[in-house]
Amino acid sequence: MCVSRIFISMSMIVAAVFLTASQTATADGRRDTLVYCSEASPRSFDPAIYPDGATMAAAHLTLYNRLVDYQPGGTKLVSGLAASWSVSADHKTYTFKLRPDVQFHTTPWFKPSRPVSAEDVLFSFRRQIDETHPWYGENEAAKYGPMVSLRELVSAIEAPDKLTVVFRLKRPSAPFLADLAMGVSSIVSAEYAAQLDAKGARGELATWPVGTGPFTFVDYQKDVAVRYKAFGEYWDGKARTNNLIIAITPEQTVRAQRVMAGECHISPYPSPTQVDALKSTPGIRVESVAGLNFSYMAFNTRQQPFDDVRVRRAVSMAIDRQAMLEAVYHSQASLAAVPMPPNLWGYNSAVEVPLHDPEGARKLLASAGIEPVKMKLWSMPVQRDYNPNSRRMAELIAADLSAIGIEVEIVSFEWGEYLQRSKDSNRDGAVLLGFIADTVDPDNFVSTLFSCKNVGGTNLSNWCDREVDKMIADAAASSDRSVRERLYRSVQAKIASELPLVPFVNATFSVVVSDRVDGYVVEPMGWHRFHKVSLK
Repeated sequence: MCVSRIFISMSMIVAAVFLTASQTATADGRRDTLVYCSEASPRSFDPAIYPDGATMAAAHLTLYNRLVDYQPGGTKLVSGLAASWSVSADHKTYTFKLRPDVQFHTTPWFKPSRPVSAEDVLFSFRRQIDETHPWYGENEAAKYGPMVSLRELVSAIEAPDKLTVVFRLKRPSAPFLADLAMGVSSIVSAEYAAQLDAKGARGELATWPVGTGPFTFVDYQKDVAVRYKAFGEYWDGKARTNNLIIAITPEQTVRAQRVMAGECHISPYPSPTQVDALKSTPGIRVESVAGLNFSYMAFNTRQQPFDDVRVRRAVSMAIDRQAMLEAVYHSQASLAAVPMPPNLWGYNSAVEVPLHDPEGARKLLASAGIEPVKMKLWSMPVQRDYNPNSRRMAELIAADLSAIGIEVEIVSFEWGEYLQRSKDSNRDGAVLLGFIADTVDPDNFVSTLFSCKNVGGTNLSNWCDREVDKMIADAAASSDRSVRERLYRSVQAKIASELPLVPFVNATFSVVVSDRVDGYVVEPMGWHRFHKVSLK
């Protein structure tokens, strides 16, 4: 009853938003509006503010481009705004040649006077990694793990001419090129930023965006829908649909219903309990790929009793992962032993998933001399492929921990607040979350989640181990893949021993797609690209 009411009300609200765009038709009479049902609202349209999945779909991949990109549906780096690049013999200087005559969006709020130039690249990166830059601190992504790494790594960014950008590094860095393909590395207009600066309206960069991507921004009804139109001067060819709508639809069941009803054409994160039924539903299909992800529970290792590895290990042993896999994921995932997916190079297959051992867990707690134990467990308010039902997961964990004498209080917050609060190094409680790759380099997982420099940021366990830190740094500095693989396997083994966080599963990434959709490619990193998508 409740789901039905939500479905009807959301349909009525979004139908009004759809009306204008859906009346646009192609010459052969087909409706020319692609509708994507998103699980959450974008947190911003400035790519340098937040790196979460909903923002990636609504901003990074729709409105913007990066110097380099990933081949759609794959993991190979290809050219983006940079037509080519070269690397010096010492691997410390990267030179990028920009494509000529790439245009920024022309909108009612901004009329560009020039194409993309090196000035825009310098502005886009300096505002995130140069603490002396006037715009530094205006964006949350400056605290994001990979950007923290770039801030420490880059000694200078130079522009010898309008179409050349040179990055000078303090030391060789194997992950550097991949980091430039991240959503937060998107290029924005320095000219537009100067215009906003002049009128004291910097915030409009995040609310009235201007990019170079395949779609231009039209408007946003908060928590309802975002509307776009195809950018006719897009350097890689005009999008195959004239209009795009991102409809905010938090409920899993409602999203699937809307695809079946023809109101949406693409919808992520179906409930695992529905996948088999959806696959046999006429008019739709479920596309899946092994995701580059894992789900986890992060302790705050700076607080008692979780500063004691025996307590962390006891909690890990108490959790029945197999029961969780069946109840939450319904076979749409595999158990994880380490904080990295098995389809990523450098994965340590020698580490085994911990056994469910409540009696052993009770003995470990007794040896730690800590009882009774009370803890807060944070439950995500949104669905993700790595965690499609966080509340159910939290309830299962609470029951398992109760059996060994740990009392659990389940708490949650609005998604943006949840992400922000989880980074507080004084946070009370263990956080349920997950990680989806930004890049296909193992450094993205281990550095982001475990480096000492990311404590209080993306290192949610606040765990700092100098030996691990050195191995991560040594791996990044090496150009020998075999050396890097050995070091990453050692890092994973140490993490499995110390358990600053408890890995749960590596999940399949599934998307519900209407049979009318042509050209959509499901991405292992959970991204959504709409440029080459059309409706039959």
